[in-house]
Amino acid sequence: VDKSLTRSWKFYEDLRVTQLGDVYKDVHKLNCAIDTIFESYDVIASPVMPIRAFKAEGPVPIEKFANPLHVVGFLTPFNFSGHPAASIRFEGKNGAQPIGAIQLIGPRHQDDVILELSSLYESKITNNWPSAKL
Repeated sequence: VDKSLTRSWKFYEDLRVTQLGDVYKDVHKLNCAIDTIFESYDVIASPVMPIRAFKAEGPVPIEKFANPLHVVGFLTPFNFSGHPAASIRFEGKNGAQPIGAIQLIGPRHQDDVILELSSLYESKITNNWPSAKL
């Protein structure tokens, strides 16, 4: 087993049920806070990353961040909350280089809304993505 996977095992060995309960309480608070947004809005649109687009070939410019995980800071809340989300590229004007990607987030258990909206958006943009090299 790769050491990067086993590094955290000690943490989980020492984890107590009460600590896990606290985590679930925090996730519940997060869900409640996000759900209040959907009382006024049908969908949330947010950036995917807090930086402009970079070449598809990479690398991800993580050196700009004190913690490399900050690059996915807009994604993390919805990974925990269970709200359906889709990331789609956000193209520049007239087919210019994408300026990044947006994330569409919907109310829990309404995956169909996000899939339909994502499909509609992607059907309206040009397709100038680099071809995959297999």
